Amino acid sequence: MIIEIIPLDPLFFRDGRSFTAGEDTWASSLILPYPSVIYGALRTAYFSNHPEELKYANTEEDPTKELKIKNILYKSGSEVYYPIPLDCLKEKYSKEKDAFTMKLVDNEIISNLRTEKRLEKPDEGIFYERINDGLLNYLNFKNYIYNTEKSFIYSTIADFVLREPKIGIARDKTTRSSKEGRLYRINMMRWQNTSEEKLGILVDFEGIEIPEEGIIKLGGEGRAARYKKPEESEVKKINVPNIEEDIFKMYFATPTFFKNGWLASWIDIESYEGYLPNTKVRVKLVAAAIGQFMNIGGFSIKGKNGKPYPKYMHRMLPPGSVYFLRILDGDKEELKNVHLSSVSDVRSNEGFGICYIGKI
Repeated sequence: MIIEIIPLDPLFFRDGRSFTAGEDTWASSLILPYPSVIYGALRTAYFSNHPEELKYANTEEDPTKELKIKNILYKSGSEVYYPIPLDCLKEKYSKEKDAFTMKLVDNEIISNLRTEKRLEKPDEGIFYERINDGLLNYLNFKNYIYNTEKSFIYSTIADFVLREPKIGIARDKTTRSSKEGRLYRINMMRWQNTSEEKLGILVDFEGIEIPEEGIIKLGGEGRAARYKKPEESEVKKINVPNIEEDIFKMYFATPTFFKNGWLASWIDIESYEGYLPNTKVRVKLVAAAIGQFMNIGGFSIKGKNGKPYPKYMHRMLPPGSVYFLRILDGDKEELKNVHLSSVSDVRSNEGFGICYIGKI
């Protein structure tokens, strides 16, 4: 089932940093939600339509235990957007929103980088920098995956989101008056650009059934969003490209956890070789473009004594990270088993680790 979630209120998504009432006064917010937030919103939507089944939450009889998020995209108007790949750079002093792919070259330098290849900037005579919170629309992202272009026009999340700071103060539950030293400020995000077009989330999932349209709670404070089933023409898919060379890209569209940190658990730490998940294709990691780790935790919908409890915190690769892999053995046709699947070591059912196969 595919639905489009459209926020009605300003949203607030906590990051991994702590916020203690009475000690901290500023709670920062992520602009886009983690996949686990969307996963939790879907579970809440199911239980709101089946309240009699809430007692089975987080048990063997949990009716949502088969819920699996297959893909997450962002949408504004008729355009669909993807997090910009981290092997794309922009010219540092340019005001144009042009992104350029980095070059893959032999690694001939002496350093602690043990991969056989490395990435370098597109042009030696120009200063480049990474693009923060960049997005590629469907056509540009498809050109990136199919390697038909070397430069792309990008957008930023700031083009679609307005910041709305909110100031509040905690109240005493007994007297209903404000508490001393409990003034706080949080950064709310209104998903709406200057042209009044709202940013929404396309979610492809399976394992539960909910009504085709309705109201859903999303993020901190249970802010309201409506959801609906999109038109078939609005759901755009990218098929796995025909990989002709021995080297290909693996792009991670959502945060991804690996037990070995930045290195996938199915890749040997010493040789950088291993088998792709769900295939017999043996590969070798030859280069990578990764960003700063994201600390992602969350809360359980129902824990001991019926109260929510915090989940274990994981350090995950950010969306847009890219692996460059060489095929050592196996049938390239099996790459379709990895394309648009999750390769995260944990919480893969929640939408973490969704990847795309791309050409070089």
